Amino acid sequence: MNKRWIIRPEEKPSESNQSFSPLVQKLLAARGITSAEDVEEFSNPTFKESLHDPFLFKDMKKACKHILKAVKKQQSIVIHGDYDADGVCSSVLLYETLEKLGAENVEIYLPHRDKEGYGLNMNTVNKFIEQEKELVITVDCGSTNTEEIAALKEAGIPTIVLDHHHERDDHPPYLAALNPHFKKESYPFKELAGVGVVYKVVHALHILEPEKVDEAFVKWSLDLVAIATVSDCVDLVGENRAIVNFGLRVLQKNRRPGLKAILAAAQVDANEINTYHIGFVIGPRLNAAGRMKHANSAVELLLEKDPVVLQQLAMELNTTNQQRQSVTSDMFAKALEQLPKQDPMPYVLVSHQPFEEEMGSWPVGLVGLVAGKVTQKFFRPTFVIGTSPKGYLGSGRSIPAFNIIEAIEKTSADLFENYGGHAQACGFTFKDKKDIAEFEKRLNTYAKEILKEEDLVPELEIDTELSFDTITYDLINELKILEPHGMANKKPVFCSYNTEIVSLRAIGSDQQHLKLTLKHNNHTHEVIGFRFGDWVDRVKIGTRIDVAYEVDINNWNGNKTIQLRLIDIRETS
Repeated sequence: MNKRWIIRPEEKPSESNQSFSPLVQKLLAARGITSAEDVEEFSNPTFKESLHDPFLFKDMKKACKHILKAVKKQQSIVIHGDYDADGVCSSVLLYETLEKLGAENVEIYLPHRDKEGYGLNMNTVNKFIEQEKELVITVDCGSTNTEEIAALKEAGIPTIVLDHHHERDDHPPYLAALNPHFKKESYPFKELAGVGVVYKVVHALHILEPEKVDEAFVKWSLDLVAIATVSDCVDLVGENRAIVNFGLRVLQKNRRPGLKAILAAAQVDANEINTYHIGFVIGPRLNAAGRMKHANSAVELLLEKDPVVLQQLAMELNTTNQQRQSVTSDMFAKALEQLPKQDPMPYVLVSHQPFEEEMGSWPVGLVGLVAGKVTQKFFRPTFVIGTSPKGYLGSGRSIPAFNIIEAIEKTSADLFENYGGHAQACGFTFKDKKDIAEFEKRLNTYAKEILKEEDLVPELEIDTELSFDTITYDLINELKILEPHGMANKKPVFCSYNTEIVSLRAIGSDQQHLKLTLKHNNHTHEVIGFRFGDWVDRVKIGTRIDVAYEVDINNWNGNKTIQLRLIDIRETS
């Protein structure tokens, strides 16, 4: 799909960052880094000064006081997490912290995605009551579990909520809640992942019990915090950027046996690890456990110490992730088959598991991934629906101009048992499969009223134009000042116009990728374009093209070369 290229307007660079090249000055200014203080904080973060006082959380003292009391009395504590990477890492981090404090009666409980769904449910609550649990701590969930937490309270079991999801109007009757998104919360940084909230508790407990939760533990735990922060796609700004920056240093030293096993199974050198490896190697493997089977295997891997067991667990996660990729690819192909062949396409796209197929053939843990892939391909709000014992469950992914949860609330709330989400992503359960067609009809009618044609053309934001002769190893090294990259701090995208194709070929087992040599201003560079393989039949040697790309280093068998990673391509007009 053709993208509309938008070159960022130039911001005036700070006079305080003259030590950087004009290009990097421009990139810093475009990211709002202009004052001397901003530049210093961004380029030379320090651990202690980058983190806010954890006791700025309104309920931090109350939460820590009760946790310490429960540990001292050796009460039965359950950590209730979520089945994604954030929930897994949050659960493991809190479990290890309670162990450091001396707790001997702690359990991690993660729900089954298909059978139990997100957050606390009444069956689990009744189980905790029967087991005579004395404290429930929810991590990466709990903010909306009003009825469940009320039932726990009635049974005499207090609940502490450590979460980052949005609140309901009727707050659960928790003992204490730490959530930066709560309206009455005083904590200054709002973008923490679930693991970030747990880490603030760890930091607070270190301040209160420095001999038990020592400084070394606080710093070495940043591996889990970095993984979950990147995997959960929160903005990498402010405190999150500092957490990930220092967490990457911990990951490169890598003292956690489970992570060593994952990297070994994926053939990744820990010394080279960056946010890409978290987002595309570690995170997907931890997430695959909860999507395909049960997240407990990811928890077990992170806690295990036995090298033989670890190797087996890591290979199992590797296999599970490969299965996830295969099933997702198959679902994506089937979802595309269901879409209308008309031109132009409908404003909203809906695909669902065929009614005649057996339950679970489209796992609900994967429908969000498939919806995201369809949205990326066609730039349309997309809903993909699978099945589980709980019925027809779906996920939606959207485009910037279409608030997906608002659309549901205005048109289709009556069709669902439940639903939730935010502007760009949602989840829901249908009351009846017969309502799927009505849902599609209502959403398209609504979308036609509010979307304009230009809203359905993706935009590609480009930092600046580059000449090939300026792309050097020195430039690439200087660009590292902008790392770590992630949400709200994307890797810089550059463009070059009127480049000449010197060589081209399709590569990969399925020939889906494109390998190019391009010439520009008498300099050549190698270019790799993932999923651009079809261009081998659209252009030829000598064709002039405009390219948008990221600048990278290709490390192949120890041989490092400059390589441009293609983001978009178009023939020069």
